[in-house]
Amino acid sequence: MALGWILARGTSPALGARAFPSDYCWFQSRLKVLAWGGMMVVLLIGLCVVAAAVNSGTGVFGWAVANTVASVWANGVMANFRHNPQAAPNWAASVSILSTVIGVILLIVGLAN
Repeated sequence: MALGWILARGTSPALGARAFPSDYCWFQSRLKVLAWGGMMVVLLIGLCVVAAAVNSGTGVFGWAVANTVASVWANGVMANFRHNPQAAPNWAASVSILSTVIGVILLIVGLAN
């Protein structure tokens, strides 16, 4: 919560001053993107990539690769709406969630073999 406060307002309630000097505006904007969901896309796609790698050489490898492609595609569509997430299409969010669930299932199947 405190990090969100500092990133959103650029000030710290404890310090009572600017949390970031004015010459760090680029860094502050990149930090906001990472703090508010930029890293989540990396984790969602990374999960599917790991599931595909674990299933390499098995019969479900093709499904794992197709699931990874769907995850990259759906999250790419949603990334176009990062400034206005409420305008993102519902089907892109549904495909992203579904590909994540399938990625977890494929990861479990791959680790069980």
